Amino acid sequence: MMTTTLDTLKLAEKFTIAGFEEKKARALAETFGNLANEQLVTKEYFDFKLKNELEKLELRLTIKTTVVVTAVITFFKLVEGFLRG
Repeated sequence: MMTTTLDTLKLAEKFTIAGFEEKKARALAETFGNLANEQLVTKEYFDFKLKNELEKLELRLTIKTTVVVTAVITFFKLVEGFLRG
């Protein structure tokens, strides 16, 4: 999986500027960095996965539509044969 990286050093600096002690700021930034690396993905990866899922959905819908159309045609042919007798 392609992940995005978080600059934990810059984040720790921002926490320090915001008033956190340096040790706490680094620990917090490291925690956020770990979460980001585990949970965040790039836009390209998300777009790829979304496109892939949509293509699979389209294929399933095409197959189901084909089955329904075939069933309807078969039904009407049977009805026609029954009525002709």
